[in-house]
Amino acid sequence: MMKRRNFLKLCLASGLGRSSSLFGPGFVNQSYQDNPLKQPFSIIHLDGGNDAYNTVIPIALAEYYKERPSLALAAESVLSLPGSTSYGLNSALKNLHKRFNQGQVAIYLGIGYPDVSFSHHRAKQIWHTGEPERLCDDFWAHSRLNLKLKPISVRDFDTHVDQAAKHREALLNLDKKIGQLNKGSLCFIYSEMGRSLKENSDKGTDHGHANVAFLLGEKVRGGIYGDYLRAEDEFATDFRDVFGTIEKLIG
Repeated sequence: MMKRRNFLKLCLASGLGRSSSLFGPGFVNQSYQDNPLKQPFSIIHLDGGNDAYNTVIPIALAEYYKERPSLALAAESVLSLPGSTSYGLNSALKNLHKRFNQGQVAIYLGIGYPDVSFSHHRAKQIWHTGEPERLCDDFWAHSRLNLKLKPISVRDFDTHVDQAAKHREALLNLDKKIGQLNKGSLCFIYSEMGRSLKENSDKGTDHGHANVAFLLGEKVRGGIYGDYLRAEDEFATDFRDVFGTIEKLIG
């Protein structure tokens, strides 16, 4: 598991984290209500459990192609990620790819928490509150950043049946929202759970352990962190460490 101090190296803390004119208790104001993606910090939730494997594709993993005879994406069909020969990006995510190439996207593979829940309701609650060990309703960004902020949802990621077309359409909708982000803004993108490596008999995927999240911004040190090669009860990155990184950036 990556330590929080290593996550702080992902970002340049100067400038972004100390500007009271951009961040702080009152930065979410009425001018952002019509389009919350224009605010300095936004959160996008991929509702339903995004398939990490077909979002950031493990093109060097033989098991991926073995377990997904109809859903696996060929290496030549994905967007290449500079510096990596092991992963590629879904071709629906062109705006995200552009920002990654600019060094402005941190990709967290295998992000999670202990004793992962496969219940949509409970998993959403855990990510919303940042509290996997106890029940509460407080949004982590409100309690830790004192902001009037709400996640923006992109729906249709619960792809148990006929995933290929549905997942691509959902990713295209996500990429449109990424294209609306202001140049200097910070954005965190997550889903409440991942999906199974093995495809099911309905040409879809079921709830699974592997997950992926993204942090976008000019001050983010871009790159790929973690991996999918974990046992079912393990994870590469604790999602609370990413929350801590965001908190440090915003100040």
